[in-house]
Amino acid sequence: MPDPFWIVTTSLKPGAIVNVAALVNVVVALYEESLFRGYIQSTLSGSIGFWPAAVVSSLLFGGAHFFYMNMTVPLIPKWLPPSQVFWAYATGIGHIAAGLAILTGVQSRLAAILLTIMFASFTPLVHLPMLLADPSNRYIWSENALNLALTGAAWVVAVSFTRRASS
Repeated sequence: MPDPFWIVTTSLKPGAIVNVAALVNVVVALYEESLFRGYIQSTLSGSIGFWPAAVVSSLLFGGAHFFYMNMTVPLIPKWLPPSQVFWAYATGIGHIAAGLAILTGVQSRLAAILLTIMFASFTPLVHLPMLLADPSNRYIWSENALNLALTGAAWVVAVSFTRRASS
């Protein structure tokens, strides 16, 4: 039986394929947010309060990067010093540190800027080489689109802290 996604994408015009890809990315992002922010955070908020629940949810999200280290390490270019494992751990730590800084208000603008830079670096270092190697892989397109959305969201957060500081 042929892949249903292949049937859809081969019967659509190029502009419609972009719309389908965007819809898939929105659904994935909503699922992830629903799990970490919706279910986990809202469940914990009732018993421990909003901010402690937000911190726990952020720590779980960052911790997921450590749990799936075997999937993260191969994504990192081998030529990037000092090692793939180093950058995989650094990325997980960066997610957790940025989340804690933003939630606590300690160097939150700097944290949001660094998070934006980290996300933005994923496209040329990770996603673009994978897209060039396998341009028909919808998972890679989806991951890159999600990464670009996260980059934009982190940028918006950084700008929001700039506006607060200047007000």
